[in-house]
Amino acid sequence: MNPATHIVSTKKLTVARLHQLELNGLKITHADFINRTIQIPIELDASFLKQTIAITSKTGVKAFNEIVKKLKLNVSDFNVYCIELATQQEALKYNLQVKGVAKDADLLAEEILKDKSIKVVTFICSNIRREQLPDKLRANGIKVNEVVGYHTELTPEKINENYSGVLFYSPSTIDSFLRLNKINDAVALCIGKTTAQYAKQLGFKKIEVAEATSVDELIKTAILYSKKSVHA
Repeated sequence: MNPATHIVSTKKLTVARLHQLELNGLKITHADFINRTIQIPIELDASFLKQTIAITSKTGVKAFNEIVKKLKLNVSDFNVYCIELATQQEALKYNLQVKGVAKDADLLAEEILKDKSIKVVTFICSNIRREQLPDKLRANGIKVNEVVGYHTELTPEKINENYSGVLFYSPSTIDSFLRLNKINDAVALCIGKTTAQYAKQLGFKKIEVAEATSVDELIKTAILYSKKSVHA
């Protein structure tokens, strides 16, 4: 990339974040490439929810809060393990008891496995999800109860102007982007390791990963990569 480069964000950005990118010479196209809606299973019973809860997104936190309200449960009865920063902040906003955090789903599973007393985990997830966390837990003898608490819909948009980089916030945003667009030697700027691994799997050759799982850190990654490319 170079200072005059056009990059695409697969999530709508705030005015302040757009301004930050533009101040650093980057032209931005931004749109929501996925839509998430909370849909609590009608048949969900309180007995299916075990003490240890795993959540990997802000929407997952909101879904769990709706489940707690629907089933008239007490949040203090649950220990929550979640992705750090944005998801963690969302969990604290709802007064959830955050027992452990990690940068990505794979590391979150490792964090859960540190507590040898945990035998069952309830995973609040989407209808579209990666299997790293449940697979790793099950491989280590942990039973996983998956609760599909929200649905993810791909809402792709065709980008007609040439682009050199794409900001990705989840594997689903990659799927959505590639429905109507090609890689075209663009760099995949990914919010975390799980998303980066998926980008590599789908054919991206140039991949950069934010140091922490937040939108602000991802924007910093795009700016730093742009400056690095100019001086390369």
